[in-house]
Amino acid sequence: MSKRYYWLKLNENFFEREEIKIIEDMPNGKDYIIFYLKLLLKAIKTEGQLIFREVIPYTPNMLASITGTDIDTVRVATELFLKLGLMEKWDDGTLFMVEVQNMVGSETASTRRVRKHREKKKIQEQEIKALHGNGDETKRNTEIEIELEIDKELEIDKEKEEPPPTPHEEIKTLYNSICESFPQVQVMSEIRKKHLRARWKQFNYNLAVFEEVFRRVAASDFCKGRNKRGWRADFDWLIKNDHNMVKVLEGKYDNKGVSTGGSDRKRPWEGWEDDPFYADFAGDGNTSGSATGGSFN
Repeated sequence: MSKRYYWLKLNENFFEREEIKIIEDMPNGKDYIIFYLKLLLKAIKTEGQLIFREVIPYTPNMLASITGTDIDTVRVATELFLKLGLMEKWDDGTLFMVEVQNMVGSETASTRRVRKHREKKKIQEQEIKALHGNGDETKRNTEIEIELEIDKELEIDKEKEEPPPTPHEEIKTLYNSICESFPQVQVMSEIRKKHLRARWKQFNYNLAVFEEVFRRVAASDFCKGRNKRGWRADFDWLIKNDHNMVKVLEGKYDNKGVSTGGSDRKRPWEGWEDDPFYADFAGDGNTSGSATGGSFN
């Protein structure tokens, strides 16, 4: 996939907006404005979300570090932006820059190259016209052909650059139909959509991967809660990070062969507590099933 360029578009009346004037008139207001602009730039590629590698929400200390801003300024400015509606804070702690989608422009490397070519071509045409007049019909036909080729290249590039949208509802339906014995997904919240976008991209926009994961989970005794702690898998656990689905695909929770009788008889999940991966869902002590009756998310 070719490189994409982004830029921030400020309206000429940006500094005339009431909320911006309020911020600017405060003590350290200009520092808050500069910090706000830096956050907008940081959120360009993540659709307004201030998250690290599309998974971890930025903390105040992290924002102070990446923007070169004093931590006290970060804390005060963040609270101010939230109160003025310039920023939202989601349930998982992600900060969302409300204005980003209205202020961002972008183009692919190919589009940028074509734009530069057109600008150069226009300048050359103006120079030629100044020296030789308007030219003949052959020249006009050639220009039309060049223009068509450029438009064709743009369309091809657009097809390559735009990934398919995340099929949230289709994935939800697929999960509910396959994992019938698990807690059913009723609402596709913004947090779930955010996690699904990350997984959709991680697995190359392939719905078959999700189906395979759901089928393996549905067939797994361990994921159904037949383990020492009574822990059960659910939809949120599967999509919350970049390794839970991978572990399922790699057969981590598949039912293993069980020997018949004797002291060597071993359950498929025996010894799972020793795996470092267990810390991902055991570290906070939040399990479901008969152990605590909660639901892991």
